[in-house]
Amino acid sequence: MSSVELDNVTKRFGTVDVIRGVNLTVAKGEFVALVGPSGCGKSTLLRMIAGLEDISGGTIRIGGRVVNELTPKERNIAMVFQNYALYPHMTVRENMGFSLMLRKQSESEIARSVDTAAGILGLRQLLDRVPGQLSGGQRQRVAMGRAIVRNSEVFLFDEPLSNLDAQLRVQMRTEIKSLHRTLDNTMIYVTHDQIEAMTMADRIVVLRQGLVEQVGSPLELYDRPANVFVAGFIGSPAINLLEGEIGVAEGQSLLTLSDGVQIPLSGTVPQLAKDEKVVCGIRPEHVQFGAQGIDAVIDLIEPTGSDTQVHLKVGATRIVALSRARLVQKEGELVKICFNSEDTHFFSAETGRRIDGSRGGQ
Repeated sequence: MSSVELDNVTKRFGTVDVIRGVNLTVAKGEFVALVGPSGCGKSTLLRMIAGLEDISGGTIRIGGRVVNELTPKERNIAMVFQNYALYPHMTVRENMGFSLMLRKQSESEIARSVDTAAGILGLRQLLDRVPGQLSGGQRQRVAMGRAIVRNSEVFLFDEPLSNLDAQLRVQMRTEIKSLHRTLDNTMIYVTHDQIEAMTMADRIVVLRQGLVEQVGSPLELYDRPANVFVAGFIGSPAINLLEGEIGVAEGQSLLTLSDGVQIPLSGTVPQLAKDEKVVCGIRPEHVQFGAQGIDAVIDLIEPTGSDTQVHLKVGATRIVALSRARLVQKEGELVKICFNSEDTHFFSAETGRRIDGSRGGQ
Protein backbone atom coordinates (compact mmCIF):
# COMPACT_ATOMS: atom_id res chain seq x y z
CA MET A 1 0.00 0.00 0.00
CA SER A 2 1.09 3.56 -0.68
CA SER A 3 0.09 7.11 0.11
CA VAL A 4 -1.37 9.40 -2.55
CA GLU A 5 -0.52 13.11 -2.58
CA LEU A 6 -2.10 15.79 -4.74
CA ASP A 7 -0.27 19.12 -4.76
CA ASN A 8 -2.17 22.01 -6.39
CA VAL A 9 -3.56 19.69 -9.08
CA THR A 10 -5.51 21.36 -11.89
CA LYS A 11 -7.36 20.21 -15.00
CA ARG A 12 -8.50 22.40 -17.86
CA PHE A 13 -10.63 21.43 -20.84
CA GLY A 14 -10.12 24.26 -23.30
CA THR A 15 -10.98 27.41 -21.36
CA VAL A 16 -12.96 25.55 -18.69
CA ASP A 17 -11.28 24.82 -15.35
CA VAL A 18 -12.65 21.47 -14.16
CA ILE A 19 -10.23 20.87 -11.27
CA ARG A 20 -8.97 24.05 -9.62
CA GLY A 21 -5.96 23.59 -7.38
CA VAL A 22 -6.76 20.47 -5.34
CA ASN A 23 -4.47 19.65 -2.41
CA LEU A 24 -5.03 16.31 -0.71
CA THR A 25 -3.03 13.63 1.08
CA VAL A 26 -4.39 10.09 1.38
CA ALA A 27 -2.42 8.12 3.96
CA LYS A 28 -1.26 4.53 3.51
CA GLY A 29 -4.14 2.12 4.08
CA GLU A 30 -6.73 4.90 4.26
CA PHE A 31 -10.18 4.70 2.67
CA VAL A 32 -11.11 8.12 1.26
CA ALA A 33 -14.35 8.92 -0.57
CA LEU A 34 -14.73 11.74 -3.10
CA VAL A 35 -18.29 13.10 -3.15
CA GLY A 36 -20.10 16.01 -4.71
CA PRO A 37 -22.85 16.84 -7.19
CA SER A 38 -22.71 15.82 -10.84
CA GLY A 39 -20.06 17.78 -12.71
CA CYS A 40 -18.02 18.66 -9.62
CA GLY A 41 -14.92 16.90 -10.99
CA LYS A 42 -14.69 13.85 -8.72
CA SER A 43 -14.44 11.24 -11.51
CA THR A 44 -12.03 13.45 -13.46
CA LEU A 45 -9.83 13.71 -10.37
CA LEU A 46 -9.85 9.92 -9.94
CA ARG A 47 -8.92 9.40 -13.60
CA MET A 48 -6.03 11.85 -13.19
CA ILE A 49 -4.72 9.81 -10.25
CA ALA A 50 -5.06 6.67 -12.38
CA GLY A 51 -3.23 8.24 -15.33
CA LEU A 52 -6.24 7.95 -17.61
CA GLU A 53 -6.48 11.75 -17.81
CA ASP A 54 -3.58 14.17 -18.20
CA ILE A 55 -3.20 16.88 -15.60
CA SER A 56 -2.91 20.55 -16.56
CA GLY A 57 -0.87 21.56 -13.54
CA GLY A 58 0.39 20.45 -10.16
CA THR A 59 1.93 17.20 -8.94
CA ILE A 60 0.59 13.74 -8.16
CA ARG A 61 2.69 11.38 -6.02
CA ILE A 62 1.97 7.73 -5.30
CA GLY A 63 4.17 6.24 -2.60
CA GLY A 64 6.27 9.41 -2.65
CA ARG A 65 7.03 8.99 -6.38
CA VAL A 66 5.95 11.69 -8.85
CA VAL A 67 3.72 9.96 -11.42
CA ASN A 68 2.67 12.89 -13.64
CA GLU A 69 4.32 11.42 -16.72
CA LEU A 70 3.80 7.72 -15.92
CA THR A 71 1.30 5.48 -17.70
CA PRO A 72 -1.49 3.78 -15.72
CA LYS A 73 0.47 0.51 -15.84
CA GLU A 74 3.60 2.17 -14.44
CA ARG A 75 1.65 3.67 -11.51
CA ASN A 76 0.78 0.22 -10.11
CA ILE A 77 -2.83 1.11 -9.38
CA ALA A 78 -5.99 -0.95 -9.84
CA MET A 79 -9.27 0.61 -10.91
CA VAL A 80 -12.81 -0.75 -10.51
CA PHE A 81 -15.26 0.83 -12.93
CA GLN A 82 -19.00 1.46 -12.82
CA ASN A 83 -19.65 -0.84 -15.80
CA TYR A 84 -17.46 -3.73 -14.51
CA ALA A 85 -15.39 -3.78 -17.79
CA LEU A 86 -15.26 -7.60 -17.94
CA TYR A 87 -14.42 -9.56 -21.08
CA PRO A 88 -17.71 -11.28 -21.98
CA HIS A 89 -16.10 -14.29 -23.71
CA MET A 90 -13.77 -15.09 -20.80
CA THR A 91 -14.60 -17.06 -17.68
CA VAL A 92 -14.38 -15.49 -14.25
CA ARG A 93 -11.05 -17.28 -13.78
CA GLU A 94 -9.70 -15.89 -17.06
CA ASN A 95 -10.98 -12.37 -16.39
CA MET A 96 -9.33 -12.29 -12.98
CA GLY A 97 -6.03 -13.69 -14.21
CA PHE A 98 -5.79 -11.79 -17.50
CA SER A 99 -3.58 -8.94 -16.24
CA LEU A 100 -1.20 -11.46 -14.67
CA MET A 101 -1.01 -13.35 -17.96
CA LEU A 102 -0.01 -10.09 -19.68
CA ARG A 103 2.76 -9.78 -17.09
CA LYS A 104 3.89 -13.25 -18.18
CA GLN A 105 3.50 -14.80 -14.75
CA SER A 106 3.52 -18.58 -14.59
CA GLU A 107 0.28 -20.55 -14.68
CA SER A 108 0.83 -21.72 -11.11
CA GLU A 109 1.34 -18.14 -9.86
CA ILE A 110 -1.78 -16.97 -11.69
CA ALA A 111 -3.84 -19.87 -10.33
CA ARG A 112 -2.65 -19.17 -6.78
CA SER A 113 -3.42 -15.44 -7.00
CA VAL A 114 -6.86 -16.02 -8.56
CA ASP A 115 -7.74 -18.65 -5.96
CA THR A 116 -6.75 -16.31 -3.11
CA ALA A 117 -8.84 -13.44 -4.49
CA ALA A 118 -11.77 -15.75 -5.24
CA GLY A 119 -11.65 -17.00 -1.65
CA ILE A 120 -11.75 -13.47 -0.26
CA LEU A 121 -14.72 -12.54 -2.44
CA GLY A 122 -16.65 -15.83 -2.32
CA LEU A 123 -16.21 -16.51 -6.04
CA ARG A 124 -14.63 -19.97 -6.08
CA GLN A 125 -17.86 -21.69 -7.15
CA LEU A 126 -18.23 -19.20 -10.06
CA LEU A 127 -14.74 -19.39 -11.56
CA ASP A 128 -15.82 -21.33 -14.65
CA ARG A 129 -18.80 -19.13 -15.52
CA VAL A 130 -18.78 -16.27 -18.01
CA PRO A 131 -20.03 -12.75 -17.08
CA GLY A 132 -23.36 -13.29 -18.84
CA GLN A 133 -24.17 -16.01 -16.30
CA LEU A 134 -23.58 -13.72 -13.30
CA SER A 135 -25.72 -11.25 -11.39
CA GLY A 136 -24.72 -7.59 -11.14
CA GLY A 137 -23.29 -8.08 -7.66
CA GLN A 138 -21.28 -11.11 -8.77
CA ARG A 139 -19.88 -9.18 -11.74
CA GLN A 140 -18.82 -6.39 -9.45
CA ARG A 141 -17.04 -8.87 -7.18
CA VAL A 142 -15.21 -10.25 -10.22
CA ALA A 143 -14.14 -6.70 -11.13
CA MET A 144 -12.81 -6.27 -7.58
CA GLY A 145 -11.11 -9.66 -7.79
CA ARG A 146 -9.31 -8.58 -10.93
CA ALA A 147 -8.00 -5.59 -8.98
CA ILE A 148 -6.95 -7.72 -5.99
CA VAL A 149 -4.81 -10.18 -7.99
CA ARG A 150 -2.69 -7.34 -9.32
CA ASN A 151 -1.44 -6.63 -5.78
CA SER A 152 -1.55 -2.91 -6.55
CA GLU A 153 -0.42 -0.10 -4.30
CA VAL A 154 -3.71 1.82 -4.58
CA PHE A 155 -7.30 0.79 -5.41
CA LEU A 156 -9.48 3.32 -7.23
CA PHE A 157 -13.26 2.90 -7.40
CA ASP A 158 -15.39 4.96 -9.81
CA GLU A 159 -19.03 4.74 -8.67
CA PRO A 160 -18.88 0.92 -8.65
CA LEU A 161 -22.35 0.37 -7.14
CA SER A 162 -24.46 2.81 -9.16
CA ASN A 163 -25.79 0.08 -11.49
CA LEU A 164 -27.03 -2.14 -8.66
CA ASP A 165 -30.43 -2.15 -6.99
CA ALA A 166 -30.86 -0.64 -3.51
CA GLN A 167 -30.66 -3.88 -1.54
CA LEU A 168 -27.60 -5.10 -3.42
CA ARG A 169 -25.87 -1.73 -2.98
CA VAL A 170 -26.19 -2.10 0.80
CA GLN A 171 -24.73 -5.62 0.62
CA MET A 172 -21.85 -4.54 -1.61
CA ARG A 173 -21.05 -1.59 0.66
CA THR A 174 -20.47 -4.08 3.45
CA GLU A 175 -18.34 -6.30 1.22
CA ILE A 176 -16.12 -3.43 0.03
CA LYS A 177 -15.62 -2.21 3.59
CA SER A 178 -14.77 -5.75 4.67
CA LEU A 179 -12.37 -6.04 1.71
CA HIS A 180 -10.58 -2.89 2.83
CA ARG A 181 -10.25 -4.25 6.35
CA THR A 182 -8.85 -7.54 5.00
CA LEU A 183 -6.38 -6.08 2.49
CA ASP A 184 -5.52 -2.86 4.38
CA ASN A 185 -4.83 -1.22 1.00
CA THR A 186 -5.15 2.47 0.18
CA MET A 187 -8.53 3.03 -1.45
CA ILE A 188 -10.02 6.11 -3.13
CA TYR A 189 -13.72 5.81 -3.86
CA VAL A 190 -15.86 8.12 -6.02
CA THR A 191 -19.60 8.19 -5.38
CA HIS A 192 -22.55 10.52 -5.83
CA ASP A 193 -24.25 8.74 -2.91
CA GLN A 194 -23.30 10.43 0.35
CA ILE A 195 -24.73 7.53 2.37
CA GLU A 196 -22.15 5.24 0.71
CA ALA A 197 -19.42 7.69 1.66
CA MET A 198 -20.68 8.10 5.23
CA THR A 199 -20.86 4.37 5.90
CA MET A 200 -17.62 3.29 4.23
CA ALA A 201 -14.93 5.96 4.30
CA ASP A 202 -12.37 6.93 6.93
CA ARG A 203 -12.48 10.45 5.48
CA ILE A 204 -14.68 12.22 2.96
CA VAL A 205 -13.61 14.88 0.46
CA VAL A 206 -16.51 17.14 -0.57
CA LEU A 207 -16.00 18.72 -3.99
CA ARG A 208 -17.89 21.51 -5.74
CA GLN A 209 -17.01 22.98 -9.13
CA GLY A 210 -13.50 21.53 -8.99
CA LEU A 211 -12.69 22.85 -5.51
CA VAL A 212 -12.41 21.02 -2.19
CA GLU A 213 -15.04 22.42 0.17
CA GLN A 214 -14.13 20.29 3.21
CA VAL A 215 -12.19 17.16 4.18
CA GLY A 216 -12.94 15.21 7.33
CA SER A 217 -14.33 12.08 8.90
CA PRO A 218 -18.01 11.35 8.19
CA LEU A 219 -19.10 12.59 11.62
CA GLU A 220 -16.89 15.69 11.43
CA LEU A 221 -18.63 16.71 8.22
CA TYR A 222 -22.05 15.90 9.67
CA ASP A 223 -21.52 17.57 13.04
CA ARG A 224 -19.40 20.54 11.96
CA PRO A 225 -19.93 21.37 8.26
CA ALA A 226 -17.62 24.18 7.16
CA ASN A 227 -20.22 25.96 5.08
CA VAL A 228 -23.82 25.91 3.85
CA PHE A 229 -22.96 23.74 0.84
CA VAL A 230 -21.43 20.93 2.92
CA ALA A 231 -24.26 21.16 5.45
CA GLY A 232 -26.82 20.76 2.67
CA PHE A 233 -24.96 17.98 0.87
CA ILE A 234 -24.14 15.72 3.83
CA GLY A 235 -27.06 14.14 5.64
CA SER A 236 -30.26 12.34 4.66
CA PRO A 237 -32.90 13.65 4.94
CA ALA A 238 -31.25 16.97 4.15
CA ILE A 239 -30.67 19.62 6.76
CA ASN A 240 -33.19 22.46 7.10
CA LEU A 241 -31.57 25.77 6.07
CA LEU A 242 -33.44 28.82 7.33
CA GLU A 243 -32.25 32.34 6.46
CA GLY A 244 -33.08 35.29 8.67
CA GLU A 245 -31.86 37.54 11.47
CA ILE A 246 -31.12 36.66 15.09
CA GLY A 247 -32.59 38.89 17.77
CA VAL A 248 -33.50 38.75 21.43
CA ALA A 249 -36.88 39.53 22.97
CA GLU A 250 -37.53 39.24 26.71
CA GLY A 251 -34.38 37.18 27.14
CA GLN A 252 -35.36 34.76 24.36
CA SER A 253 -33.22 34.33 21.23
CA LEU A 254 -35.34 34.51 18.08
CA LEU A 255 -34.69 33.75 14.43
CA THR A 256 -36.85 36.09 12.32
CA LEU A 257 -37.47 34.75 8.81
CA SER A 258 -38.05 36.88 5.71
CA ASP A 259 -41.85 36.50 6.03
CA GLY A 260 -41.74 37.80 9.59
CA VAL A 261 -42.19 34.43 11.34
CA GLN A 262 -40.19 34.31 14.56
CA ILE A 263 -38.67 31.00 15.65
CA PRO A 264 -37.49 30.79 19.28
CA LEU A 265 -34.05 29.26 19.86
CA SER A 266 -33.49 27.94 23.36
CA GLY A 267 -29.95 28.18 24.73
CA THR A 268 -27.17 30.53 23.66
CA VAL A 269 -26.33 31.65 20.13
CA PRO A 270 -22.93 32.72 18.73
CA GLN A 271 -21.88 36.36 18.87
CA LEU A 272 -23.05 38.10 15.71
CA ALA A 273 -22.35 41.46 14.14
CA LYS A 274 -25.17 44.02 14.24
CA ASP A 275 -27.86 43.29 11.60
CA GLU A 276 -25.87 40.25 10.37
CA LYS A 277 -28.04 37.90 8.36
CA VAL A 278 -27.54 34.22 9.10
CA VAL A 279 -28.50 30.83 7.77
CA CYS A 280 -29.52 28.45 10.53
CA GLY A 281 -29.07 24.76 9.82
CA ILE A 282 -31.26 22.37 11.80
CA ARG A 283 -30.98 18.65 11.21
CA PRO A 284 -34.42 16.99 10.89
CA GLU A 285 -33.76 14.84 13.98
CA HIS A 286 -33.28 18.02 16.03
CA VAL A 287 -36.71 19.47 15.24
CA GLN A 288 -38.58 18.95 18.51
CA PHE A 289 -42.30 18.39 18.90
CA GLY A 290 -43.90 19.52 22.15
CA ALA A 291 -46.57 21.49 23.95
CA GLN A 292 -44.72 24.76 23.43
CA GLY A 293 -43.04 26.38 20.43
CA ILE A 294 -44.21 27.78 17.13
CA ASP A 295 -47.20 26.63 15.13
CA ALA A 296 -46.52 24.35 12.17
CA VAL A 297 -48.93 22.60 9.84
CA ILE A 298 -48.25 18.97 8.88
CA ASP A 299 -48.05 18.91 5.10
CA LEU A 300 -46.90 15.33 4.50
CA ILE A 301 -46.07 12.26 6.59
CA GLU A 302 -43.62 9.66 5.26
CA PRO A 303 -43.29 6.57 7.48
CA THR A 304 -40.08 4.64 6.80
CA GLY A 305 -40.43 1.99 9.51
CA SER A 306 -38.06 2.92 12.31
CA ASP A 307 -38.45 6.67 11.61
CA THR A 308 -41.13 9.00 10.34
CA GLN A 309 -40.30 11.98 8.12
CA VAL A 310 -42.71 14.84 8.74
CA HIS A 311 -42.91 17.70 6.24
CA LEU A 312 -44.11 20.89 7.91
CA LYS A 313 -45.12 24.40 6.89
CA VAL A 314 -44.16 27.30 9.11
CA GLY A 315 -45.61 30.32 7.37
CA ALA A 316 -44.05 30.25 3.91
CA THR A 317 -41.15 28.07 5.08
CA ARG A 318 -40.97 24.30 4.70
CA ILE A 319 -39.26 22.25 7.40
CA VAL A 320 -38.59 18.50 7.58
CA ALA A 321 -38.61 16.74 10.95
CA LEU A 322 -37.46 13.21 11.70
CA SER A 323 -39.33 11.49 14.52
CA ARG A 324 -38.62 8.12 16.12
CA ALA A 325 -42.11 8.12 17.62
CA ARG A 326 -45.26 7.12 15.75
CA LEU A 327 -47.28 10.29 15.17
CA VAL A 328 -50.92 10.40 16.21
CA GLN A 329 -51.43 13.65 14.28
CA LYS A 330 -52.61 13.61 10.67
CA GLU A 331 -51.75 15.64 7.60
CA GLY A 332 -53.27 19.11 7.78
CA GLU A 333 -53.21 19.23 11.60
CA LEU A 334 -51.43 21.85 13.68
CA VAL A 335 -48.43 20.97 15.87
CA LYS A 336 -45.88 22.95 17.85
CA ILE A 337 -42.15 22.67 17.17
CA CYS A 338 -39.01 24.24 18.63
CA PHE A 339 -35.24 24.13 18.16
CA ASN A 340 -32.32 24.16 20.56
CA SER A 341 -29.46 26.47 19.58
CA GLU A 342 -27.00 23.83 20.83
CA ASP A 343 -28.19 21.64 17.94
CA THR A 344 -28.22 24.47 15.39
CA HIS A 345 -25.51 25.27 12.87
CA PHE A 346 -25.04 29.00 12.18
CA PHE A 347 -23.64 30.25 8.87
CA SER A 348 -23.06 33.69 7.43
CA ALA A 349 -25.74 34.44 4.84
CA GLU A 350 -23.19 36.58 2.98
CA THR A 351 -20.28 34.13 2.72
CA GLY A 352 -21.96 30.81 3.51
CA ARG A 353 -19.18 30.00 5.98
CA ARG A 354 -19.69 28.58 9.45
CA ILE A 355 -19.83 31.22 12.18
CA ASP A 356 -17.32 30.80 15.02
CA GLY A 357 -18.97 29.51 18.15
CA SER A 358 -21.54 27.51 16.19
CA ARG A 359 -21.68 24.08 17.83
CA GLY A 360 -24.48 22.29 16.02
CA GLY A 361 -25.18 18.73 17.13
CA GLN A 362 -22.08 18.28 19.29
